[in-house]
Amino acid sequence: MMSNYKPESDLSRMNRSAHFQPIRIPRELYEIIEESLFYSRHSDGQFDISVGPLVDLWKATLAGAPLPTTTDQASALRCIGYQKIELIRQTAFNFIRIACD
Repeated sequence: MMSNYKPESDLSRMNRSAHFQPIRIPRELYEIIEESLFYSRHSDGQFDISVGPLVDLWKATLAGAPLPTTTDQASALRCIGYQKIELIRQTAFNFIRIACD
C-alpha cells in the first residue's frame, strides 16, 4: 500500500492521480497522511510529505538523467506544499486531492 516503488500500490496511484481529481484512498493511508500533515503544520513545513515531485527529479539525475531545467524544477515546485493536500473524509470512503498552482 505504501510503496513508492511499486506502480500498483495505493501510494503510487495517489501520487499519479490526486493532482487531477480527488481519488479514493484506503483508510490506513488516509490516517497516515492525516498524521503526517499534523507534523507538517507543527513544524511549519520543516517536515513536508509533499516534496516527492522534486525528490523524483533529482533521483532521476542521480540515475543518469540530465540536470532538471529551471522549467522542470518550477513545474515540480508548483505541487509542493503540505497546505495543498486536502483530505476529504466521508462516511463510507476517504479521498485526497492535491492542488497544483
